[in-house]
Amino acid sequence: MRARGGGAHLASDSFLMLASLVALGRGRALLPVFFGDIWPGIERIDMPHNLAPVPVWVASHRDYARSGRLRRVRKVLLEGLTALGPRMMGEADTTPSARRSA
Repeated sequence: MRARGGGAHLASDSFLMLASLVALGRGRALLPVFFGDIWPGIERIDMPHNLAPVPVWVASHRDYARSGRLRRVRKVLLEGLTALGPRMMGEADTTPSARRSA
């Protein structure tokens, strides 16, 4: 945390921490919509559409990077994340009530 111009600026790589701070009224954060939509006390606000994409990394030990099992896991992750694309990009309603009625 650092003070700039009388206000504190926070940074975190944890969605849990960011969502908690936002819900407490401590500021704004870029969160995956499917995460923020279910968090009490958080509401969507209009954001610029020209934000840079954030890659998803799958890290592994170099000895296992080419193993068949890990290739299958990466394939399943890619297929699953691709299918969730509209929800992850905020193009589909991810609120709990929308999921119950679907």
